[in-house]
Amino acid sequence: MRRTFCLIVLLMPLVACTRSIPSSFCPQSFSEVLPVLPDTEFPVVQVRLNGHAAAMLVDTGAGRSVITPEAAKEFGLSETGQSLTMHAVGSDIATPIVRVSSLQLGRLKALEATFLLAKIPVGSVAGLPVAGLFGADFLSGYDVLFDLPHRRMALISGNACIPDNVPPADRMAFSADPAARVFLPIRLDDRPLMAVLDSGSNRTTIPVSLAGVQGASLEKDENVGTRGPDGQYLDAWLHRFRTVQIGASIDRDIELAIAPMRVPYALLGTDFLRRRIMLISYRRGMTYLLATPPIVP
Repeated sequence: MRRTFCLIVLLMPLVACTRSIPSSFCPQSFSEVLPVLPDTEFPVVQVRLNGHAAAMLVDTGAGRSVITPEAAKEFGLSETGQSLTMHAVGSDIATPIVRVSSLQLGRLKALEATFLLAKIPVGSVAGLPVAGLFGADFLSGYDVLFDLPHRRMALISGNACIPDNVPPADRMAFSADPAARVFLPIRLDDRPLMAVLDSGSNRTTIPVSLAGVQGASLEKDENVGTRGPDGQYLDAWLHRFRTVQIGASIDRDIELAIAPMRVPYALLGTDFLRRRIMLISYRRGMTYLLATPPIVP
């Protein structure tokens, strides 16, 4: 049986929102807690674009935020006359920039936000059209909490307070990246690798060149296939590994995807985030794996 899953990896910077809410994280911080919509493997949140209700994917693996051509037409978004190159899994794509007059995310608001115009392989969630995605250009203006076990996330203005019970191994620095992506060290069957935290990928995926799996072994694995946002198909195989370690957390006897991606890092997908609570502090350049969510329900 062939199963297809999607990888979304793009590139670049956007706009800061103008209003936020007091938070229980820190006296000097503000946060907006956002429900994650049901019936999707990705973190998707509700937004309003030019006053219209829609949904947006939250994608830490994407450098640049995106609006789909369908949403641009439906919501009356105008092109700026400028364009940028989008770096996807399979290829580079020149794409125009569009402007959103009014963007509302919970009680956060932004005016004259700009997005790349590009297709994404997610059509609708919870009866709302998925109008695009928030990439690292937007997310890096905040500290970001992913609490997918409780189907919520939070955007925090100012430094989030870090709970005292986070062990040293679960405090992981990530290196600076021009696209503001989060690179984390992992161990795959005791081999050290770097991985991009990619909430736009529903499955952790290892490049063939880094997986340490011989071709004969791959031939025995199920080919599930994958497509990037440009629609290009890539082979991908499900392979069982002995262990994957991130921080102090170790998953054993786990099935991950292997794909012929031409990148020197793995993709750490939402299969990882759905089992853990993670705080990304872009200001500190640190990620924290949390035992309990540090926000009031």
